[in-house]
Amino acid sequence: MELEKLKIAELDDIYSVPQVQKEFEKAVNEKWKKNPPWERYQRKLIQDLAVLDQEKEQANNVIGRVRKFENTQIERRAKLDRTKQDGAKLRGISMGIKEKIRKAEETTWVTDGLSEDDVKTTVELAKVSARIERCRLELGMTQAEFAEYMGVSQGMVSKWESREYNFTIKSLNEICQKLNMHMCLEIQSNYAPEDYKIVEWSMEEPRAKKNQWMPDFSIEGAIA
Repeated sequence: MELEKLKIAELDDIYSVPQVQKEFEKAVNEKWKKNPPWERYQRKLIQDLAVLDQEKEQANNVIGRVRKFENTQIERRAKLDRTKQDGAKLRGISMGIKEKIRKAEETTWVTDGLSEDDVKTTVELAKVSARIERCRLELGMTQAEFAEYMGVSQGMVSKWESREYNFTIKSLNEICQKLNMHMCLEIQSNYAPEDYKIVEWSMEEPRAKKNQWMPDFSIEGAIA
């Protein structure tokens, strides 16, 4: 079966089989034929994919252990003089997946109708929510126990883990402080250095040059 690459802002290397889109449309349109709430279900799917991406590191560790086990089994098979046959099968499976990924066509059905900033917000909030829930589970606490530990209500913990709660920077810093974590917030420009216009200024003729550079700039689109 062929694969398709899902184009989702902030998420890379997400693939699915085409049947997923058909099942998604069928599930949504079954109950909401006249006015399908696409955005609601799209956001839910994006949240789930974001959580999976958040758990990628842990998943990679699991995959590493599985591969180690598989390699051990391969070595044992080699001793039984079946290495060539089993190796050929493994290489065939591996190359088949790689080839499907290479040929996968990009699709946007998951995010159609949603703005890029909306998608990014959905992804980031889901990741933060999943990280907090992961911390609670690693501490072996219920939501009620975690709420007492954090000094908030159980209802607030439930909101934190809802994948939709809009945290403030202050609340995130407070949570990180309590959980011995560090929050890194970085805002970068999308423009490359060569995109900026260089303004030359002559100190020899300050009065003559005064305000001559102003017409070269436009305030259109500026944020007040």
